[in-house]
Amino acid sequence: MPLSRHKKRERVAKASADSRQITFTNYEYHSINDIFLVLTQNLFAMSIKFKVIEKAQPGVAGGGVKKHYATTVRADEVSLDRITSSIEKISTVSGADIRAVLYALVDVSVDYLSNGHIVRLGDLGSLMLNVKSEGRDTPEEVTAAAIKGTNVVFTPGSRIKTMQSSLKYQKA
Repeated sequence: MPLSRHKKRERVAKASADSRQITFTNYEYHSINDIFLVLTQNLFAMSIKFKVIEKAQPGVAGGGVKKHYATTVRADEVSLDRITSSIEKISTVSGADIRAVLYALVDVSVDYLSNGHIVRLGDLGSLMLNVKSEGRDTPEEVTAAAIKGTNVVFTPGSRIKTMQSSLKYQKA
């Protein structure tokens, strides 16, 4: 949703919990998805840098025929503190309140995931656990002992899918 679709407003000293809206520097946002869009809007116009690497064929003695592939050149990591600071700069919400909400989001997400729930984070995406297990010949042989661990699976939401479809690429 482009920023022009949001109502222009005077800067408000605090967010209204009853209306579930937060006012950020002259714009009104109605959900965490709107905030996410603001934080990532400049990234949409950026190019993803890539470099070329050589890979051998897996499972072939001597590596087989080697091919060249593009791989992402990663920028620096963005910590929860940096995200908090970015939100604080464009909002009327204090850094302490933002941190409290983000850390609480982590805590409750871990609780829900550990109980087998899918955690949906709006247009950001969803998280869920998948188990890894050894294969057995019969269903009766598959017990908890066959489980070797879990993976956290992230499925992108609509905003991330939109961002992915509009990416540009630049060779580093």
